Amino acid sequence: MWKKIVGIFIVCLFIGTILLPTISSSEIIKTCRFGNTLYVGGSGPGNYTRIQDAIDDASDGDTVFVYSGIYYENIIINKTISLEGENRDKPVIDGDKHNDVVTIASDYVKIQGFTIQRSAYVHSGILVYESYHVTISNNIIVDNSWGITLHNSHFNNILGNVIKENQFVGISSSYFSANNNIILDNEVINNGEGSIGIAFAHSNGNEIINNNISGNYEGIKFLDMGGNKIIDNIISENRLHGIFLEDSRDNTIMNNDFLNNDMDASFITDSIRHNNFYLRNYWNESLTIPKIIYGVIEIGHFFKISHIWVNFDFWPRAQPKDS
Repeated sequence: MWKKIVGIFIVCLFIGTILLPTISSSEIIKTCRFGNTLYVGGSGPGNYTRIQDAIDDASDGDTVFVYSGIYYENIIINKTISLEGENRDKPVIDGDKHNDVVTIASDYVKIQGFTIQRSAYVHSGILVYESYHVTISNNIIVDNSWGITLHNSHFNNILGNVIKENQFVGISSSYFSANNNIILDNEVINNGEGSIGIAFAHSNGNEIINNNISGNYEGIKFLDMGGNKIIDNIISENRLHGIFLEDSRDNTIMNNDFLNNDMDASFITDSIRHNNFYLRNYWNESLTIPKIIYGVIEIGHFFKISHIWVNFDFWPRAQPKDS
């Protein structure tokens, strides 16, 4: 009997291991609740009226559930909790142009189901500050100076959000490292006149997958980045570059659709060794093999001389993915 039970367990474990790489963003954001649930808004007896008050009274492992309404607050999450909104269109956290709207300063925090808006100038809708394994999912991040900022924060998930109409940047690492984060299934669209959809610097191992990055000034901009993946995105209607890579190397840009950007992709580098890997992208032009990606190489230390340099997509696609 015990041998049979052990055998079944091993088979289940093996199947789970096979299926693990196919998990979608909707499966990643499922939560298991182990603590208490505290309620904000609504009509229940003992419900809180302010989100921050409920967070302050919560313990690690608790869930703070927020009913529909507009909450004029700048909240700080400094413990491992889940903050859940009733519906992302209706519970609104409004920073009223003061500071960051939501600051996350603890590991393993989950926030989902909110509209988060109106940060102060050069502040963020959501600031993740030196935190790991945070999940930000199914929110609308709108009308902030910066949308989501990862400040020296690693191994986080940004999943299924709409990030739009922010002044400067949709998703950013600021100028500090943000490594091994997953940015999946988001709409990063129609941010401000000089905006960048996704801007990362000095960071490695991030995955930007299956996002719509459209209608910004620049789509994706990297500075001193290595070993990141940009895969299966729609990068369209950006007013300068779809992708611009500065002093970045060994990044993979694969199976994206570049549509109607002023310039689909370009780069600047100071080393012939700083090449990036382009493959199976659609470039919205007559098919040529290889597709040439033009950039600039700067040679010299004190007096730099600039020359045209190139990367290649050796196997571009003839059609966008959905055609």
